Amino acid sequence: PIWHSLQKGLSAFSQSLLNNMRDVLEFILQHIVDHPESLLITEEREDDIIRFNVALADEDYPRVIGKSGLTIKGITEIVRLVENKDNPEVFHKIFINITSSQDKESSQDKESSQDTE
Repeated sequence: PIWHSLQKGLSAFSQSLLNNMRDVLEFILQHIVDHPESLLITEEREDDIIRFNVALADEDYPRVIGKSGLTIKGITEIVRLVENKDNPEVFHKIFINITSSQDKESSQDKESSQDTE
């Protein structure tokens, strides 16, 4: 079922002009997860490093990581290919950090409670 959903989306993807790494990452993840509404992607750039921080629902975490991390490694490679296609002369180290939405909320709660002390 995941593959069929992704395959349908790929035809729309190939017709659009998505070439931004973040857009590609978001597109892939939205077609893999069961709760795309809880998907949150932030991007950090520092010299030659690009880091995508992805928060998603707890139920989607294993699906995105995959067995032995193979799914997330594959997604990272696709994002790298997009970057190399757009900028063949520039090399960036690309990292994708996956956290659950619950982890994100609890860390924000801790930060806000420390601010009030």
